[in-house]
Order: sequence, then structure tokens, then C-alpha cells
Amino acid sequence: MKKYLIDSDILIYFLKGKQEVVEKLSQIPIDDLYISRINYTELIYGAYNSSKINQNLKVIESFLDSFKVLEFTQISSLIFAKEKARLKKMVI
Repeated sequence: MKKYLIDSDILIYFLKGKQEVVEKLSQIPIDDLYISRINYTELIYGAYNSSKINQNLKVIESFLDSFKVLEFTQISSLIFAKEKARLKKMVI
């Protein structure tokens, strides 16, 4: 069975109700969706950087509680750095 690590932008689009994102994510079982600790941090930062901090924190924390959170370790950092460098060299 496929598992999906959801990007922060996709999470934000979902929270904002972007129709195509909501439809696509709604088709995937919640047990197959994951976020990273970095995603979690970015969305919480966004709430603190907003004009409605408490309201946005409640919405985001409730939303993020639905997902399994993958921790970001030193090995994860190394893999990310190598993969990002490799992808940057690709011509798309």
C-alpha cells in the first residue's frame, strides 16, 4: 500500500479549501497520509505569524493531529540534502 508524505504547501492549500487538493487528499485513507516535523513546525509558525494567532493555532493543531508525524533525524537531514542537490541538477 502506498504512503504519502504531504508537503507543507499542500497542507496549506487544504486548510484554505483549495478544491482540487481537498478532493485529492480526501480520496486517500488518513492512515496513508504523513507529515514531517518540519511541516508541523512550518504551519505552527504560520499561525504565530498571522493576525489571528489563537484561532489559527486551534485550527492547525486540530488538523495536524489527524496525521502521523515523521520525526526529522540527522540521517533524514543527510538524505534530504543529497536528494535536493541531485534534483537541483536535473533539468525539468
